[in-house]
Amino acid sequence: MRWRLWWAAVTSIVIAQVTPPTPPQAPQTAEPPRYRYLGEPITLNFQCTNSDIVAHGLHCTEQAPCPVYLELAAAGGVGDRIFASGSFHTGGATLYSVLLASPDGGTTWYEPTERIPGARLGEVYFATPRAGWVLGHMWNRQPSSPFFLATTDGGEHWRRYPILEEATTAVVDEFWFDSESTGVVIIDRLYPTETGARFERYDTMTGGASWMVREISAQPIDVRRLRPLRPQPQFRVRPNAQGQLWLIEKAEGDNWQVVAEFTMAAGQCAYVPEPVTPPPEPEAPKPPVEEPGGIFRIPGPGQAAPPPSTPPPQPKRPPTLKREGER
Repeated sequence: MRWRLWWAAVTSIVIAQVTPPTPPQAPQTAEPPRYRYLGEPITLNFQCTNSDIVAHGLHCTEQAPCPVYLELAAAGGVGDRIFASGSFHTGGATLYSVLLASPDGGTTWYEPTERIPGARLGEVYFATPRAGWVLGHMWNRQPSSPFFLATTDGGEHWRRYPILEEATTAVVDEFWFDSESTGVVIIDRLYPTETGARFERYDTMTGGASWMVREISAQPIDVRRLRPLRPQPQFRVRPNAQGQLWLIEKAEGDNWQVVAEFTMAAGQCAYVPEPVTPPPEPEAPKPPVEEPGGIFRIPGPGQAAPPPSTPPPQPKRPPTLKREGER
């Protein structure tokens, strides 16, 4: 019996030493909402916050909310994978960028990357089935700080690459990529510098991760000798006749077929006042406290009034004894 107990104890120790600890679980990330196009227009989720209203200096109240619109600027893709780019905006401010992706030809849609505050997305360009780029600009009354969203896995993941090192007013006039790594971009600074230069040509050898200036000119740069011939676009975006929907269409020979529809109206912005917390009630005045020596003290805020001090006990006198016969 003893040897069985001994063997069970040894076995449990060996198992505890050999069994590897359970690795910690990675935190769960929320899946982006998915939409299905079944013939009815899709309305994207959009929530305007008080921070958005303050950041853009909007005057939107609960009594007079500001309508928010979806604007789709371009569409592109390879095969059944479709991407549409654009932004959410009010009548006077660009709120967020938006990039939509469909892996099945337009039935299912989702957002493969986070929305960028204050940005607009434009042209979608794929050089290979896996390498693609989406042009973007920050937008505050005029374009600035151009950038690319780039993918190397067919649109599953996207990374943001700035074109210019500094944040400045500028717009991309034209761009193209010859392969997964090489590309050209033409920048218009909108305003000439002290030397009169306004237009710049940049090249990349890293798929857009870094850019090198190759040409600076006061006149528009002629890129006809550099620009490759582009194939005819497979997809396009246009508004419907009533101006209420964005239509994403795919080329079918000489015709265009609608593959998805999105509503232009996306919601509204209205500043919701924060609940006001009433100030704490003032403390009732406390009676003065007598300290030893006849000194009175008034307790301060938050201090409890101590019990009044009592005088020290007086020593008792011994009783006086009387002799017999004394009265």
